[in-house]
Amino acid sequence: MKLLLRFLVLFLSAEKQKIYSEVVLDYSKCQKFFYKSAPPEIGFLNQPELDLAHICQKLGSVYHFGTLYSKYWRIPIYSAYELLDPQNSLTGPTGDLIVIKECTSVQKSRGTWFFEPQ
Repeated sequence: MKLLLRFLVLFLSAEKQKIYSEVVLDYSKCQKFFYKSAPPEIGFLNQPELDLAHICQKLGSVYHFGTLYSKYWRIPIYSAYELLDPQNSLTGPTGDLIVIKECTSVQKSRGTWFFEPQ
């Protein structure tokens, strides 16, 4: 009985840690992750044989990054994520946000792993 209870506790806690993906027609839900809110323009994107998918990934109800995925090659073409440290941010001459971050040591993994249901 204790083993079953432990399994249920582990299962329910893992259930909360799932990362969900959404295949979308455009990046409107995750465009903030791209430079100037626009995904990069790549010349080969209009080739239908690549079977590309725009994916917005979220944890809970918050989007964290956008990915262009090739179903043909089964690899991501690019991903975008917002790195922001308000204490070390500057505004460039054109008004763009410049993030300055110093790497003082190698960071260890935070120990929390997430998985995406397939």
